[in-house]
Amino acid sequence: MTDLQVPVTRSSTAVKREADTTDDPQGKKQKVEVQVIEVKKPPVVFANPGFKADLRLNVFNQEFHVASIVLKLNSAFFRRFLDPLNEEDRNPASLLFQYEWYTKIDDDGKGWTLTRTKPEGENAGLSKFKGNPSFETRVFGKLLNALFSRGYQLLDCTELIKLAEFADYYCCLPIVSQSLYQAFYSSPGILETIGRSPCGMLKAAHRLRHKVLFKEAFIHVLGPWSKPRYTNLQDVDLYNMADTAHRSMKDDVLNIYQAILQVFSDPKRYGPEISKQIANVAIESRDASGRVCVPLYFRKIYDLSPKKQAAEDWLDKVLEPILAKKLVLDKTEYGSGEGRYRDFFLSVDVGPLPWDKNDIDW
Repeated sequence: MTDLQVPVTRSSTAVKREADTTDDPQGKKQKVEVQVIEVKKPPVVFANPGFKADLRLNVFNQEFHVASIVLKLNSAFFRRFLDPLNEEDRNPASLLFQYEWYTKIDDDGKGWTLTRTKPEGENAGLSKFKGNPSFETRVFGKLLNALFSRGYQLLDCTELIKLAEFADYYCCLPIVSQSLYQAFYSSPGILETIGRSPCGMLKAAHRLRHKVLFKEAFIHVLGPWSKPRYTNLQDVDLYNMADTAHRSMKDDVLNIYQAILQVFSDPKRYGPEISKQIANVAIESRDASGRVCVPLYFRKIYDLSPKKQAAEDWLDKVLEPILAKKLVLDKTEYGSGEGRYRDFFLSVDVGPLPWDKNDIDW
């Protein structure tokens, strides 16, 4: 029997491990060396008609062949750093590419950057990266799609948050922000994940200055009503903005309680039945800990059918504003106090956005 020879390409990674086997006639375990070969991926090409791919980006184990002029047009980072300052360093990187950049892992292993200097070592230190190379590579590819005005899909909020980080670092926030409208249209699944990481999404929307996404994430960070998540915001300005909105909603809730109490305490005007209904609804709106879920409570009162029209008109008048749904990207049928939003008020008015809308580059 001859040994199988497996060629290893320059970017392939060989991982050796020892496995136990009992093929020995005497039943003794023998150590067998197993070699796992990572196959080199084909390059992904980004080029426009009339402009060839003259830049090779080595992002972990994935090559991107890119038309550098498009990067320079849409990214201040590449406009500034792609061409070396010294004339003697501007020689072509190879026969096929004018430029070639490589992945450089940060010293702590938590982050990475692109650099024109080729790292030393067999795998260029990529193995010390503590994150997910496949995830980083996939999202970086979507950044290039945005820069080349190509469509792309976002799987979930973690991809969008990472995309915003890349766009910020490579100084191409405006074009990536504009590309999100198409991405939302082709990625309906991501809209359902905004509520999973609302603080991260709000930060990403703020970076990208994306009005629709910012308003959507802002409403989510104010919930659930019993334990709002905006308290986890690290950005002081965003925290203060959310805290002000939450305090304003507390005033609205107090005013509604007073209006409900007026109906409850005036059976002569609104009918004796409505008082009993309101009391029963409060019991039905308790959670496992015995706490009344306020948005659900208000929704149940709104859905009541009082016998007296005066009671129905009054309750509709005071409850409709706070039960309004101002989410734009969320197309589900659920409103405030319903389904996944049983402990949410979705009627928050964001107010003035925290950036200058006249800026065209940031």
